[in-house]
Amino acid sequence: MLVFTDTSVTGGDFVSAPFIIVTATIFLFFVRLRLVDEIKDYRYDSQYHSERPVTRGILRLTEIKYLILITLVLEFIFQLGNTYAGIITYGIFLLYSYFMYKEFYRKSFFSQHLLAGLLAHQFIFMLATLFALSTMQQRLPELDPNFFIFILFMFAPPFMFELGRKLEHRKDDRGENTDDTYIFRWGLVSSFLFLMIISFIQGTALTYLLGDRYYFGLAYNGVLVLTIIWFLKSRFVVSKTAKYWSVLLALLGMALYVVNKIGI
Repeated sequence: MLVFTDTSVTGGDFVSAPFIIVTATIFLFFVRLRLVDEIKDYRYDSQYHSERPVTRGILRLTEIKYLILITLVLEFIFQLGNTYAGIITYGIFLLYSYFMYKEFYRKSFFSQHLLAGLLAHQFIFMLATLFALSTMQQRLPELDPNFFIFILFMFAPPFMFELGRKLEHRKDDRGENTDDTYIFRWGLVSSFLFLMIISFIQGTALTYLLGDRYYFGLAYNGVLVLTIIWFLKSRFVVSKTAKYWSVLLALLGMALYVVNKIGI
């Protein structure tokens, strides 16, 4: 995400101070997000996924909390070199991540409405992109069509990663399917179609952002059509490999954007 945000603003200046701030902050955020998830999922994992690091005792919850504190301190340190625009958007980004941790104080609602919870959690990546753009441009971005389309374009890849990794059933210690996947909650067809919708959003936004080289965006959408045909012919294989090909699709779309932006 950092590479694509940077090329959209500077055309590829990867050694600037703003880029270093964005890179470090977003990296630390993802580390913190993963650590927070370990705390949130501890009770569930203790019951259904005893093979995971925390439930196996490799990491203790106290140690994870210290690591979260360290990542936060490091994030704050990097903001000392940021502009007001970057600090403001980082504050929004940070506050939203706190509400995510608290499940927006509506845990029972989101547990019953999976789609609402998924959208609420994925929205954090729009805020991450807003922070990255504000830091790179050293001002708040203009709210024009290009901004919103770029936000949508950057919103799609992590959404695709999330859907793809849960398009296959997970097993508990007894060998039974657990309910923490989209294939379990929605079924394979609905989960796959939702993943394709998000992928086409990326492809449509890419086509617009590429300008005169829009045909690369159309080619990307053609790959999505081939993926649908593949699904119709071999659903089981598509489900088992979704955690791989969903990542490759998302990276392909972003790579096409970068290649166009830096003029290759």
